[in-house]
Amino acid sequence: MSSKNIVLAYADQNEPLAQQIQNELELGGITVAHAKGAKSGDAPLLSEQLTEKPGPILLLITDNFLHSANCMEGMLSFLQERREDIMPIIAEGTRRNELGEDIAVPTHFERISDIIQYINHWQDLYLDLRRQKREQTGKSEEALQEQLRVVREISSEISEYLRQLRSLNYALFENLENEDYLQVFRFLNIMPNWETFRAKRKSAGAPRATAVQPVGHEPEEAEEPEEESSEVFVAEEPTVEDVHEPLLHPEEAEEEMETPVDPEDEIADEPVIGAEEETEDAGSPDEEEIPGSHQMNEPLPEQEEIPEPPAYEEETIPEPIAMNGAGYHPPQSEITPESILEKALHADPEDAIDILEQGLEQYPDNAAMLYRRAVLLVKSREDHENAMNVLNNLLALHPTHVEGLFLRGELAETAGDHNQALEDYRKVASMNPQFPDIFYRLGLVKGHFMGDISGALKDFQEAVKRNRGNVDAYYQIGLILNEAMSDPNQAESYFRKTVSLDPDHEFAHYDLALIYHKRGDRAAAFESYVEAARVNPEMKTPENDLAFSFDPNKASGLQHDTISALKENLARLEELIRVREEEEARNQPTLKGEGKVALITGATSGIGYATARAFAGEGYRLILTGRREDRLEELKSALESELSAQVLTLAFDVRDQKAVEDAIGQLPAEWTGIDILVNNAGKAKGLDPIQEGHLDHWEEMIDTNLKGLLYVTRAVAPGMIARREGMVINIGSSAGKEVYPKGNVYCATKSAVNALTEGMRLDLHAHNIRVGMVNPGHVEDTEFALVRFDGDAERAKIYEDFQPLKAEDVAEAILFMATRPPHVNIQDIYMLGTQQASNLVINRSGR
Repeated sequence: MSSKNIVLAYADQNEPLAQQIQNELELGGITVAHAKGAKSGDAPLLSEQLTEKPGPILLLITDNFLHSANCMEGMLSFLQERREDIMPIIAEGTRRNELGEDIAVPTHFERISDIIQYINHWQDLYLDLRRQKREQTGKSEEALQEQLRVVREISSEISEYLRQLRSLNYALFENLENEDYLQVFRFLNIMPNWETFRAKRKSAGAPRATAVQPVGHEPEEAEEPEEESSEVFVAEEPTVEDVHEPLLHPEEAEEEMETPVDPEDEIADEPVIGAEEETEDAGSPDEEEIPGSHQMNEPLPEQEEIPEPPAYEEETIPEPIAMNGAGYHPPQSEITPESILEKALHADPEDAIDILEQGLEQYPDNAAMLYRRAVLLVKSREDHENAMNVLNNLLALHPTHVEGLFLRGELAETAGDHNQALEDYRKVASMNPQFPDIFYRLGLVKGHFMGDISGALKDFQEAVKRNRGNVDAYYQIGLILNEAMSDPNQAESYFRKTVSLDPDHEFAHYDLALIYHKRGDRAAAFESYVEAARVNPEMKTPENDLAFSFDPNKASGLQHDTISALKENLARLEELIRVREEEEARNQPTLKGEGKVALITGATSGIGYATARAFAGEGYRLILTGRREDRLEELKSALESELSAQVLTLAFDVRDQKAVEDAIGQLPAEWTGIDILVNNAGKAKGLDPIQEGHLDHWEEMIDTNLKGLLYVTRAVAPGMIARREGMVINIGSSAGKEVYPKGNVYCATKSAVNALTEGMRLDLHAHNIRVGMVNPGHVEDTEFALVRFDGDAERAKIYEDFQPLKAEDVAEAILFMATRPPHVNIQDIYMLGTQQASNLVINRSGR
C-alpha cells in the first residue's frame, strides 16, 4: 500500500474532529500534518501556515472556521492560488450553550440566507469595532485600526470566498463517513489503497457520521455504506447547491435622528440590507462604506438579477421530503428540478432512481437529473446497459457535458468498446484538459487496447506534467520506453521516479533489477531485486535468486572501492538531476490560454493574423475565420508546426449571415465551448467627401464592420450564456473616437461599434460575460490602406514618413485584455503611435 502526505487545516475548536479524521485516514497509509487556526492574536495566520506546506490540503470548513479571523484572513487569495491542491470538507461546527454543553452548529452556504448570515456577522463586528474606536474602550488606536483592516478585508471577500468553495469538489463530512472516505482517496489519486482502508476500517468498527447532533434533534440512524463491486470511477455528482436561488432584498429602513450626531454615527447599529450610507470623507478608513454591504445589494456571482419583490420573503429550497411519508404529494409549485434533486439526494439509492425517473418525465432534458440517474444506475445497481442509455440521451441533449462524457467513456472501456471510450476521453481532454487524470486514461486506452504506443506515450507524459504524483503514469512511460522502444536508459529514470514516489512498487523495482542485470551492474540488480522481493515475497524464487545472486565479499578491495565510488558519483549525479528538474519545473511558464478556445475573425492578415499568433503562443485552441481559404490553411500550417497549436479554420464572409450561422452551428462538439470571441473583421473603402461617396463602398463597410460583427456575435453569444462564461472583444478604431474629413461612413461604422460594445456589455454582464474593445490608430503590417484605395499601392503608402503602431502591438493589447482574471473586465483600450497625437495631428518628420 502506497503512502501519501497531506495537510489537514481547521479551526482550533474543531481539533477533536480533525484528530478523528487523522486517525481514520492513517489506516489508509495517509500521513496527516495539522495546520490549525488559533484564537490567539500572536498565532500565525492559517493561510500563512498553509503557504509553507506543499502538497494536497484537506480544508475542514465549519461554522467556527467561517467566524474565525485567523482562519479567514488571506484565505481567498490562497484558495485562488492553490485551488488544485485543495479539497474542502464541510462539517458541523460546535459552540457552548448557556449550560456549558457542546452543541452542534450547522455549516451551510448553499442558500442566500446562509451567505447573508456570514456577511452580517462580519459587518456587525466591523460596526462594533468602529464604535470602540470612537469611544476608545480599552484598546489602543493602533490595535483597533489593525482589527478594522482585517475585518474590512474579510467582510469584502466572504461572499467570493464562499462562491469559490462552492466551485470546488467539496464533500460533506457525513457523506465521507458513510462512503469510507472514497472522495478523499480519489482526490489524492491513491484508489488502490481504498479497498485495504475499507477493510481495516470495518474491522476496527469505525463509526459512521459521528458529528455532534444539534440540540432538539434525535440522531438519525446512519446508513451502512454500499458495497461497490463496479470499478467504474464516477466523476463528482451534481448537487442542489449548483442551482442558485434569487437574492431578495428586505424593505429599506430609514431612521430619523432628532439630535445632531457625528457622521460616523450615521451607520446603523444593525446592518440594513438595501439602505445607503452617506459619508463626508471617503478617504478615512473609519468613514468608508460598510465592507461587504454591496454583496447583499447586488446579485451574487453566477446569479442573474431579478426584479425586487414588494416585501422581504426569502425563497428557499423545499425541505427534503421523507421517503416513508406515504401518500404525500408536494404542491405543483414545489416540483422543480431543484426539489426533485434534493429529494433524490436524501433518499436511498433505489428510491432515488425512481424519483429521478419520475422527475425526468416532467423535465426530460434536465442534465443534472440525467447524470445523477446514470451515476446511481452504475453505483447502486451495476446496471451499465441502462446507465449507458441514459448517458447517450444526456449527451444527445448536452454534447459538452464533460462528466457525462467521462462516465460514458469509462462504461465503454469496461464493456470493451475502446473506440467509444477513446472518442469520449478525447472530447473530455479537448474541452477540459484539467479534468482529473484524463490524459492518463487516454494513455491506458491507446497503449493497452488500441496499439497506439507513441500516442500513449505522449498522453502519459502529459499526465505526469499535469499530475506529478501519478505513480502509474510514470511506470507506464517506463514500460513503453523499455519494452516497446528498447530504450532502457530512458526507462530507468522513469522506473526510479516510480519507486521514489511509491517505494513499495514491486514491479518497478523488478524492472530496474532486469535493466541493471542486462547492463552487467550485478550489485545494483541485486539491490533492486531485494526490494522487489521485500514488497512481494512471491518474487523471491530459486530462479531469481540464482539470476540476481551477488556476493560483495568476493569482490576485490579495488572492485569494492570502485563500486563505492561509482555509487557515490551516481548519487551525486542523481541529486544534481533532481535539483535541475525541480528548478525547471518551477521556472516552466504556465500558458494563460491552455484549455481555452478563441475565435478570431479576419485572421488572414494584419491585426487578425498577429492576434492568432499571439494567442497560439499562449496555448489557446484557435478557430480562425476569413474569406481566403488558402491564406487560412497557410496560417494553420505555420501555427501547428511552429507553436504546436490546435487550429480549426472556417472560410466564410462575415457579411453572409447564413454562412456565419451554418459555420458556427456545425462546429465539432470539442470546439463549441468558445471562451474568447475577437470580432476583428473589418475594412475601410474610399476616402471621399459625403457628396461623392460610392454606394457600394458604403454598403460594404456597413455590412462588414457592423452587420458582420452582429452576425458572428449573435451565433456565438448563446453558447457563452449557457456556460455562464466568455469574453467578446470588438476591434474598433480611433475613427470611432474622432471623426476626420472624408472618413464619414467609415467613422460612422466604428462609432457604431463603440455603441454596440457598450450595449453588449449591458446585455451580457448579468450572464457573467465580459465585453471590451480595442481602438487603435494607424497600424502598419495590415492591408487597411491597400483595401481602402482599391489596391492602389501608391496611394496606400501613407506610413513612410512616420512610425505607426504595428499589428503585433495591437495583438498584445488584445491578448492582455483576454488574459485578465475573471473578475476584471477592461472595457476599452485606445492606443496610438507615439508620433500620432490624434487622427489629424501626426508628426511626419520621419521614422
